[in-house]
Amino acid sequence: MSGNGKFLIDSNVFIEAKNFAYNFDYCKIFWDFLIALHNRGVVYSINAVKKELCVKKDPLYHWVNNELPSSFFENEISSISNYSKLMNWANTLDVHVKAKVDFASTEKADAFLIAHAMTHDFTIITHEKPSGGMPKKRIMIPDAAAIHGVKTLTLYEFLPSFAANNFSIK
Repeated sequence: MSGNGKFLIDSNVFIEAKNFAYNFDYCKIFWDFLIALHNRGVVYSINAVKKELCVKKDPLYHWVNNELPSSFFENEISSISNYSKLMNWANTLDVHVKAKVDFASTEKADAFLIAHAMTHDFTIITHEKPSGGMPKKRIMIPDAAAIHGVKTLTLYEFLPSFAANNFSIK
């Protein structure tokens, strides 16, 4: 865990939770738990993630816009110098051109998420796995984060430290 115990949540965590294990129809308590953790200064995300979550008007869109405090999504512009470092680093990689283009896309949150974690000492919660050194068609968050001193966890690695019975906070 990071020194200050603050975490940034990647888009895929929200999307997979909505679509699978913590669907709004039967597990609203998970979503309330995230708000409670945010209110204690533990979990956040960034505006670039919010943009990805609000592409379609579904239950996640409504939760983001109607229930989350505006302070949940931080402005990643404060991390622009580390974003530039990430772009310079990505351009040196021996990966497909499409991987570099995708990583640099302002429509995607990954590089902004890592830069924000670098700048503000966050750990990233993501469902992405490290590539394991395989030929890369995509620059993975855990790979880029590790090289830049940022820790990553999956949601399921994060939850045992913070969730007690029925998503009460430990």
